[in-house]
Amino acid sequence: MLKLYLCIVVLFVSTSFQGQRIRVNENETPIKKFPKILTVKFQTLRSYTHSEPKEMHLKDNLIICHNSETQEDGYWMNILTTHGELVDKKVKRGKGPDEILLAGSSGFYNDMFWVFDRPLGRLWFMKNFLEGESDLIAYSTDLKVLGVRYLNNSSLITFGSTGSSNKYDIYDFKSNKVIRGAGNFNTLPKSVGVRNSQKEEWNPQPEKLYFEGDYKVKPDGTKFVAGCYFFDVLEIYQTDGKLIKAIRGPLHLNPNFKVFKTNEYAGVDRPPDTRVGYSYISCSDKYIYAGFSGKPIMEDSPFHFKKIYVFDWEGESIAILNLNHPIMSFVYDEEEKSMYAVSGRSGDLIKASFSIDGSAQ
Repeated sequence: MLKLYLCIVVLFVSTSFQGQRIRVNENETPIKKFPKILTVKFQTLRSYTHSEPKEMHLKDNLIICHNSETQEDGYWMNILTTHGELVDKKVKRGKGPDEILLAGSSGFYNDMFWVFDRPLGRLWFMKNFLEGESDLIAYSTDLKVLGVRYLNNSSLITFGSTGSSNKYDIYDFKSNKVIRGAGNFNTLPKSVGVRNSQKEEWNPQPEKLYFEGDYKVKPDGTKFVAGCYFFDVLEIYQTDGKLIKAIRGPLHLNPNFKVFKTNEYAGVDRPPDTRVGYSYISCSDKYIYAGFSGKPIMEDSPFHFKKIYVFDWEGESIAILNLNHPIMSFVYDEEEKSMYAVSGRSGDLIKASFSIDGSAQ
């Protein structure tokens, strides 16, 4: 009996040191069966001679590719026609007054294009982005965060080290303060200490790194959706912070993370068997398109995916899209019923025509 007790104690201690399995949200609901499964067949438009885009946007029948990398004196954004011809290059890399060192995130707010320069904490606005000359307006912030999404003329939705106890912060960039939040850390092990300090330092809060992932704002500004890189969970929130739905699935990923801290840095150790969940999100006012990988992080190109799950903004399952090319980002034109991406296999700009309400073509 004593030996059995000692074995249980040893097992408990070992598990505690290895890390604890957690849920992402207290109100997770299993993913529902999808009524439609479509096979999406991409066709090559032309070669894309830049790095794969980390984000893609569509505006006025033009594709904007936000490149994941660019060389010195290169450009972060390529503007293409829907046939793949290069129209223009915008947003030069650098530390100059009209240059961006690292274009961390980008998007359109009505007709204005915005870019967040993460290392320098600058928010850029371009009013004539699709025209020959763009007027660049810089707005300095105190933000040292992992992610930014533009919400309205004074607010951002941020993810990272603001010192708050929210997963996501609604941040007033004009007054440089958090005005409200969305999500909490109630599902984390008690061993993870949540810091409430407002110290301005670049030191990622480990409790937030658990939930790192892509997130996007609904174009009408009323909601946003957040996916997790290392859990297969999507959370849909109203922009007032109220949870609409937290969806778990399809694989019920639950990696055995371990928090580590040093005197200078804090982070999360992800074991080799960790798999990538939702790695990229695109959305319209009608649907959420969530790219799902399912690959182990030690595999080549783990963030590429060949499957997209489509939901409405209430979290109801709409369709599964099975792709014939691995991709890292995409944009879907609901009016023209066309999806654009850069192939992770060939490096070409590719296009597929299909309807969510019908069959792939």
